[in-house]
Amino acid sequence: MPGDKITYAIYMSNPTNFDNASITVDDLDCPATTLTLKKHWAGATVGNTATLTATRVAGTPAVRTQIDSLSSTATAAANAPGGQTTTDATPTTVFAGDVIELAETFTPATATYHAGLQCTGDVGLSGFTLTVGALGAGAAPIVCTFSNSLSAQPSLVVGKDIAGVADTNDNGVTGDAGDLVTYAFTVRNNGNVALTGVSLTDPLAGLSALAITWPDPANPGTLPVNTEATATATYTLTPRTRHRAR
Repeated sequence: MPGDKITYAIYMSNPTNFDNASITVDDLDCPATTLTLKKHWAGATVGNTATLTATRVAGTPAVRTQIDSLSSTATAAANAPGGQTTTDATPTTVFAGDVIELAETFTPATATYHAGLQCTGDVGLSGFTLTVGALGAGAAPIVCTFSNSLSAQPSLVVGKDIAGVADTNDNGVTGDAGDLVTYAFTVRNNGNVALTGVSLTDPLAGLSALAITWPDPANPGTLPVNTEATATATYTLTPRTRHRAR
């Protein structure tokens, strides 16, 4: 990690059959640059968290060492134009020839997103495995960005209940022929995307027109995520349908 001290041991051997009068050792620099992790939300469920990790793979057998991580929680900005971007404020140092595995996990684990990964700088990228290039003079820092857009999961839940029965025939019996039943309806968007063009009908013959209240009266038929529309309608009982009030 940046700031850590590394101790190198240099070994020399003399394969010849005579003593060397003088020996010179030149130590070459190991080209290095920085790796910055970035997370870009382009539509998300507010409160979902993405955790990015960078793991160096070296040696035979391969030894994996996590060298960096970044956590980003989606806010309302994730659903605004341009989305939401989180940038690691403490880039990590990588070296020429490094092999780095990049990964992303979500909380909750059930969150579903379309994922994309893009890296800039002197690198090769195969899937989620990054190989650092030769890093010649003036090599630019490496930046790897995970971009995610929300996978649409629409869900509409409709409910219907009896809100009340009025003894409109004034015979002292509630729920017989001639009485008025009031039904209450709910239509809720339990999905992760806003729904438009929503309508509500009921096949019951003789039911009054539904009086629907939308979350935004200026946009009837539109249900943002985690909102619901409510409605009421009335029905006059007949001798054949008086059981509906029970």
